[in-house]
This record gives sequence, C-alpha cells and structure tokens, in this order.
Amino acid sequence: MSIFAKIKWDTEDIASVRPDWDVAKVEEAASYVRSGLVDRSVEEGWEILETLLEIFEKDNDENF
Repeated sequence: MSIFAKIKWDTEDIASVRPDWDVAKVEEAASYVRSGLVDRSVEEGWEILETLLEIFEKDNDENF
C-alpha cells in the first residue's frame, strides 16, 4: 500500500484567510481548528474520492 495524497495546512493558510490577525491569534486559531479541520477533511475526502473514482471508471470504462 502506498500513500498517494497528503494534505498539509499551516498557520500561513490561516493568515492568508485572516490577514488582519496577528501571529498570536493565528496560532491560537490553529490550535482551535486543528481536530475539526482534520475530521472534516477526512469526511469530505471520502466523498471526493468516491466521485473521482466514478469519473475514472466512466473515462476508463473499456478497461473494466
């Protein structure tokens, strides 16, 4: 089994969405959203994976 996709978020991402926040507030927000962001990313990721696999199967229909 191999890893084929990985998502990384960092405080620069928060700062880009909230450019008016200082570093301390960005760090505090990162701690606050961490587990929720991971959970939601996994949930959405499963839906996205299913959709992309359906498209793959349609595009490669002759190979199945």
